[in-house]
Amino acid sequence: MDVGKLPPDLLARYVLGRLGAPADALAAPPAPGHDACALDLGDRFLVIASDPALGVSLDHLGYLAVHYSASDVAVFGATPQYLVSDILLPPESDVAVLDTITSQMDTACRDLGISIIGGHSGVYPALAEPVVVTTVLGFTERLLSPANIRPGMHILLIKGLGGETACHLALSRQESIESVLGTERAGILRGTVREATCVAEAHLLGPWAVCMHDLTEGGLFGALDEMRVATGLGADLQEGALIVDPDVAKVLGAFNIDPCTTSSTGALIAFCTADDATDAKEALAERGIRSADIGLVTRGPVRVVGADGSTSEALAGTDGYSAHTDPPSRS
Repeated sequence: MDVGKLPPDLLARYVLGRLGAPADALAAPPAPGHDACALDLGDRFLVIASDPALGVSLDHLGYLAVHYSASDVAVFGATPQYLVSDILLPPESDVAVLDTITSQMDTACRDLGISIIGGHSGVYPALAEPVVVTTVLGFTERLLSPANIRPGMHILLIKGLGGETACHLALSRQESIESVLGTERAGILRGTVREATCVAEAHLLGPWAVCMHDLTEGGLFGALDEMRVATGLGADLQEGALIVDPDVAKVLGAFNIDPCTTSSTGALIAFCTADDATDAKEALAERGIRSADIGLVTRGPVRVVGADGSTSEALAGTDGYSAHTDPPSRS
């Protein structure tokens, strides 16, 4: 199978069709476009999300493990409150590895007001690198989900596209990226590794958004395709409104990666009414957070509208994982 998230057909056949006993209280069931699930408790909703953290530097593994799942809870409108973790280590790990991971997790959870309430830890020969899986739980009285999206709503992009992938390349292919950007700018890009979170941004957007989606595997087009599957609705995106940092564009261009289809963890999209979109952008600007109104929800496919009015279908593509090991293009 291909690396990354399971494609919709395999997900539907082998995962979503095998969910055990029915759960009557499900308010947001497992489905494409749902990076979390939710239970209706009567007076509030319990939102639950689970994510793995692997393939990242030990310097940030514990931090990102917390923020990946916390971000998924936050985009559903909930405040992350509890965390359960699995910390799985290969035999060659020493105690310093465990110390680093748990110290980062403790700090990140304290910063977010999250209590670590349980989990599992162990050393296993089947592993080649440390893996941390976290499940975060949070509560909200107002659930944000794809079911709330309507045609004509505005789509806000918060933070830029492709930043996570460009940062990963800067960390893993330092010499190559320095040849593209220069030493100083490549170092700045490496320093953005802990921006792969949208907890604060999602919390800020809560009063105005009806739905949010973070742009992880599959990027912007993948997220909108998941929304299309979940709602039957598409979008017209204004090509000139999309946010891509110039240095990110140079790095991704060197590796022939499309910023619209590669993982952009930390960025997110929010669906709002016209008035709420304006208020949300103002609130983000006051905090120094970049955002753009990139298009409208439609009843058609997901399309990109060029400056000349021409349109092209926004196809969800590969996530760019293979590019992390391929050499940059010399064109």
